[in-house]
Amino acid sequence: MKKIIAIAMLCACATWAFAQGQFTLANRLTGTIIAPIYGPEPGNPTVPLYGNPPTGLPAGTTVYSGAPLAGTGYTAEMWWGTTPDENSLQPIPGTQWYFRTGAGAGFLSLTSPSGGGTTITVPGAPPGSTIWMQMRVWDNKGGTITSWADAVAYWNSAADPNYAIGKSQLFQNTLGGDLNPPSTLDNLRSFSLYTNVPEPATLALLGIGGLGLLIRRRK
Repeated sequence: MKKIIAIAMLCACATWAFAQGQFTLANRLTGTIIAPIYGPEPGNPTVPLYGNPPTGLPAGTTVYSGAPLAGTGYTAEMWWGTTPDENSLQPIPGTQWYFRTGAGAGFLSLTSPSGGGTTITVPGAPPGSTIWMQMRVWDNKGGTITSWADAVAYWNSAADPNYAIGKSQLFQNTLGGDLNPPSTLDNLRSFSLYTNVPEPATLALLGIGGLGLLIRRRK
């Protein structure tokens, strides 16, 4: 009998040791969070905005003019780390997500692109641990840009001046899981995407090109 109890205790300890923290991937949950994500500001697309709008939960003071993101043309992904250092964060598997449409624009879809649920496991982070998180979003160009690294590379290339990416401010999350329900993203706040600022050399070339056209017209 004692051996059976000992084995059961060892199994329980082993299960606890390998348990992984969990959270609910949603930026709209009744009574918990309303933090829509927006496209670039029409009047100043290179500068991102941060903070919840007055209609958010909790209510904020940031006023967005860009349209809420909608549909499968944008990819959201959650990143995590143990310190508030953006460069140390890593993507959480299974969190590449799309957005709702219509009245639900700005909010993540209710299922993953593959039809999975919103309960996400964070490998390497035990239940009850407090981690740093960030949401990163990019225009996936019809599904051709499939990672944040590729999105940043394309953004830096300035091949498309209207191409936009964005990321939330870092926030903390104490994970659920094991005997507790998954945590929520209640510390996430709204943000807007932003486009690239042309390099000075690019601006100079544009200026030279414009000058050349003027000279040609005068001739």
